Amino acid sequence: MLWNAGAVSEVSGSAAPTLSDRLAGPLSEPLRELGSADPAFDASLAAYATFGKLGGYLWSGISPRTATSAGSRRSASACSLR
Repeated sequence: MLWNAGAVSEVSGSAAPTLSDRLAGPLSEPLRELGSADPAFDASLAAYATFGKLGGYLWSGISPRTATSAGSRRSASACSLR
C-alpha cells in the first residue's frame, strides 16, 4: 500500500505527490501553533521520518507492535518539541 499510494496522482502526466507530502500539509499549522520557527520544514521532517520508519518496518518484516518499548520511548523522545 505504501508503494502504490505514492504512485497515485489526480492529474494525468503530473508528478505523484508522496505520502510524506500529503501528511506534512496538515501538520504545518499545529507545529506553527506550538512555536515552530519553520513549520513547513518541521512538518516535512516529521512526515518523512514517520514514513521512513514505517517503510523500514515494511521491508524488514518486523511489526511495529514487536518493537521494544525502549525503542518506542527513544522515538517519541527524538520527536518531542522542547
